[in-house]
Amino acid sequence: MLKELLLPDIKELLQEKKFLEIKEGIKDWEAPEVADLLMELDKEEQGIFFRLLTREQAADVFSYLDLDSQKNLLNLMTQEHTRQILEDLTPDDRTALLEELPAEVTRNLLNLLSPEDLKEARMLLGYPEDSVGRLMTPDYVALKPYITVETAIYEIRISGKNKETIDRIYIVDDNFKLLDDIPLKDLIFSEPEKRIEEILDYNYIAISAYKDKEEAVEL
Repeated sequence: MLKELLLPDIKELLQEKKFLEIKEGIKDWEAPEVADLLMELDKEEQGIFFRLLTREQAADVFSYLDLDSQKNLLNLMTQEHTRQILEDLTPDDRTALLEELPAEVTRNLLNLLSPEDLKEARMLLGYPEDSVGRLMTPDYVALKPYITVETAIYEIRISGKNKETIDRIYIVDDNFKLLDDIPLKDLIFSEPEKRIEEILDYNYIAISAYKDKEEAVEL
């Protein structure tokens, strides 16, 4: 295994085109480790190295890169590869990238998004810079208060697979107004026949999406 390889070793393998060895060596690395290594490579090496990552690795690693490395990779990637990366980034990571790029580049990247992702991106980009809204993710699970715990857990299993966060479940009314939030573990250990509203305490912290993110940190 190449787990302990240093930067010179990776560079040598890239020069010798021993790509399978690199892929095997980094397949179990954590995304921050891979990102740190990639940022030490030359620009062309970054492109080659990044293409060796699996699709599952690529978006995670990309989100840990500095802006210069992200811009470099966007210039080197094919349109299809770029589309995949944007699609696989979490909405808040995607927003952080788009807001740092020149307007023309951002417009071009937005055109690569699916209608659903485009709607999310435009919504998040519509909030003021440094606001809570720019950090929000629409990838969460929301449930109605009148369903049972058993039904709630079933719905989480169905809809929660592709959500960014499921450690807390948000309870909303029919107009999608927030009523409360509840830790997933509380649901799991509640009686299956109970209705969600029976286990809520209606004690949650909320802040306007237009507030400065520093205010949110203080809550």
